[in-house]
Amino acid sequence: MQQLKLMPWAFGLCELCAEWGTGNGALDLLIRIQTFDDGEWVIAIENKVWASKPRQLKGYREAVERAFPAAKCRVFIFLSRRDQGPEDKAWLSASYKQVREELKTLLNEQKDLIGPEPAVLIRHYLEILEEVSMSPRPNCPARENSLSKPPTLHLKP
Repeated sequence: MQQLKLMPWAFGLCELCAEWGTGNGALDLLIRIQTFDDGEWVIAIENKVWASKPRQLKGYREAVERAFPAAKCRVFIFLSRRDQGPEDKAWLSASYKQVREELKTLLNEQKDLIGPEPAVLIRHYLEILEEVSMSPRPNCPARENSLSKPPTLHLKP
């Protein structure tokens, strides 16, 4: 798989939207990145903790393409407990294990560049990923609520 590199110092604006409305459901996470020199990037992430292959991926992709026709780069990621291949081939497949490994590498290799608060947040997320990816499906509603989505967050450099 080709690796995409977007350097954080090139960000003009980064917008994160949880439960982004597509007109036919809600995409779990949409990230819009305005860069100073490389146009707009849009990253769509559909997160399926317990479900198998969702059927809405094609519709979500089409909604993103309609909403952001001028985006220089659009990336679609299907995130699941296991590396499941999505039905829509435009989507890349990623597992929680892959995300964990990348974040661990990031913390080790970039520890001097990551502030203490982001490092705590990343470590906490690593714990959640470990718990979700290694445990059986929960029967407890309280546990399911702990996996709820965050609100929209706007970040400026």
